[in-house]
Amino acid sequence: MPKFLDFDIEKNLNGFNLKCKADIGNGITGLFGHTGSGKTTLLNCISGITNPSKGYIKINDRPLFSSFDNINTTPARRDVGYVFQDLALFPHKNVRGNIEYGYQKYSVDKNILQLSEIIELLQLSNLLERTTSTLSGGEKQRVALARSLAASPKILLLDEPFASLDIKFRGIILNYLKQIHHNFKIPILLVSHDISEIIAIADEVLLLSKGSKIAQGHPRDILLNDNLLGVNNGIELSNFLEANIINNEDDTNHSILRLGSNEILVKKIEPQPNTKVSIVIKASEIAVALDKPTRISSENILTGNITKISSTETKTIISVNIGTPVLAEISPSATKNLGLSKGDQVYLLLKNDHLKVNAPTVRYDAKG
Repeated sequence: MPKFLDFDIEKNLNGFNLKCKADIGNGITGLFGHTGSGKTTLLNCISGITNPSKGYIKINDRPLFSSFDNINTTPARRDVGYVFQDLALFPHKNVRGNIEYGYQKYSVDKNILQLSEIIELLQLSNLLERTTSTLSGGEKQRVALARSLAASPKILLLDEPFASLDIKFRGIILNYLKQIHHNFKIPILLVSHDISEIIAIADEVLLLSKGSKIAQGHPRDILLNDNLLGVNNGIELSNFLEANIINNEDDTNHSILRLGSNEILVKKIEPQPNTKVSIVIKASEIAVALDKPTRISSENILTGNITKISSTETKTIISVNIGTPVLAEISPSATKNLGLSKGDQVYLLLKNDHLKVNAPTVRYDAKG
C-alpha cells in the first residue's frame, strides 16, 4: 500500500515509554499488542489528544506534529476521525444530533461526505430520532462511526470498537468498516486485542510490544506466527466471513449461500437473493479431512487448499483457501495423524448449528 501516515515519535507517560516509528498505508491497518503495549497512546498522539515528547507525525506528507519544527496542529484541524472504546456519544442529543455534530464542526465547502450517504450506508435512517440510551451496542457503534465520518476525516482511528459487542454482531460491524473504506476511500487504523478481527479486515498489521514496533506486515504472516500464537494460547480464534444469498428454499426452510467458491446450506434467513450476510464460526468448530467424507451429519463440506500451518504445544491453526480464507483449529495429534502439508487439498466440515448467520449486512455498490 502507498504510504499515507508516517510517524516517528517518543512519549514518556507515567513510567511508560512509547518509542515507535512506522509508515501506514491507505488501506485498513490493524494495531495489535498486549495490554500496556502502547496502542491507545499511539492513537492519542496521532489524533492530537496527547502530545509526543519528541518526533514527528505526517499525513500525506502534511506535518501534524514536529518537535523539530515546532508544529503541533490542534485535534480539530488534524482531519482525524476517532471512535473511542466507550464511544463517547452525547447523551443529551438524539442520533441525528450526534451525527450532525461532526458535520457542523466544519464549513459546508470542507465536507466531502454527505450525511445522507453516511446514514444510508450505516442503515441509520430509522434510528435518527432515538435517544442514545435506547440503542443497542451495535446501534451505538454505528452512530459513533457515522459521527466521525460526518466530519470527512482523512483517516479513521478506532480503539477496540468491538470490545462491548457479542461475537455474532462483530462480523456485521466488520462488514460496515469494509464498506466505509470501499465507498469513501478512508484509511482506517484499528486497535484490537483479537487476532481474528484483524485477520478478517486488515490489509496489514502493526505489532507493538512495550511501546515499540516489533513487526509489520500481512496479518496472517505476523499474527499466525507460531511464537505469537504460543504466547496468546488462550485466545479463541473465529472466522468472520461474508456470504451471498443464492436462494431461499421454502419447502426445506433453508437458504443456500455462496461462501468463497463453495455453497453452504443454513437455516432460512429473510433477505432476498444477492444480499450479503455475515457468518461467524469458531476455528475450533471446524473439522478437517483429507478425503471427502460421506454418510455424515455435517450439513456443509467445503473444499479448499492449505496455505499456512501454525502450531503451538496445544493446538494447530490451519489456514485454508476456500475461495476466501478460513481458519480451522485441530489438535497436534490430529495434525500428526493426518500428515498435513501446505498445498494439500482438504475438506472442512461445518455443522449448521455452529454457524452464526446475521442478515442483512451492507450492500456493496459500484462507487470507486
